[in-house]
Amino acid sequence: MPSLPRLTEMAHWLVSLWIRPGDFAIDATAGNGHDTAILARLVGLSGRVLALDIQPEGLENTRLRLVEEGTFGEHIKLVLADHARLEQVASAEWLGCVRVIMFNLGYRPNSERPVSTGLVTTLSAMGQSLGLLAEGGLMTVVAYRAHEGGESETQAILEWAMGLDDRLWHVARYDLPNIRSRPPILLAINKRKQKSLDKNFGHFP
Repeated sequence: MPSLPRLTEMAHWLVSLWIRPGDFAIDATAGNGHDTAILARLVGLSGRVLALDIQPEGLENTRLRLVEEGTFGEHIKLVLADHARLEQVASAEWLGCVRVIMFNLGYRPNSERPVSTGLVTTLSAMGQSLGLLAEGGLMTVVAYRAHEGGESETQAILEWAMGLDDRLWHVARYDLPNIRSRPPILLAINKRKQKSLDKNFGHFP
């Protein structure tokens, strides 16, 4: 019997609709490399992927995953940095040219030294992402509420997203509202194409 996909799988499905070979893509929270890996597969050798993580172990796990899948190469850039430094890490050629940016918040699974994302740095990184996205581009954010600090981070993200100008951005929210254990939520934020601003809602991507 079919079942609803996990929200991380939903995020992967969404980005697969957006990305074409040759595109620029960013994984702002590399973790163990699951999002980086799908971005690398989708952009191909002609594209570019930038992945950030604040922990060396996360970047090494990401590199090993890409090597195992045969997608690691010069077109993949792994950077040890907080995602709040996104604009500093991305060179000028990325500004306004990124097709997809992915965030998977919280802490890296199976980490010996769990380090969680934080409200202030996450909001900063998401704000910077708006300028990096190309017209028609997509940002996905999986936010976890159950860990310490996760609820406040998630609520701040929701308030921030709700404040985006709907003439420039479309925001979709996916969650499981009947589960009481504070499950994660997924936000999908689409940068509207200027030529379609006067058309009806719902033209993707």
